[in-house]
Amino acid sequence: MGVGATLLGASLLPDRHAVGIDIEKKYIDIYKKVCQQESLKEQKAIVEDSRNILSVEEIKNQTFDLILTDPPYFVKIYNQLKNTITYYMPILLKK
Repeated sequence: MGVGATLLGASLLPDRHAVGIDIEKKYIDIYKKVCQQESLKEQKAIVEDSRNILSVEEIKNQTFDLILTDPPYFVKIYNQLKNTITYYMPILLKK
């Protein structure tokens, strides 16, 4: 979701509804602040890992016409995993 550009665009169109999911609450907070500043209707914004989308109560029974994803999302997870492996590998190899 990032700072919600797609959701902001949906708010500018009549009868358009959108849902954004981001793992970082700070981006959703920025999106909501922009909505307030620009007097735009807030779309649904959920703090969650998008891999858990099927279990998110607010939307699990909804149908969607279009789903967009942000591929760089994986980079953050990859870097976290790489850092964890780099930290623990020497410890594990000593045993």
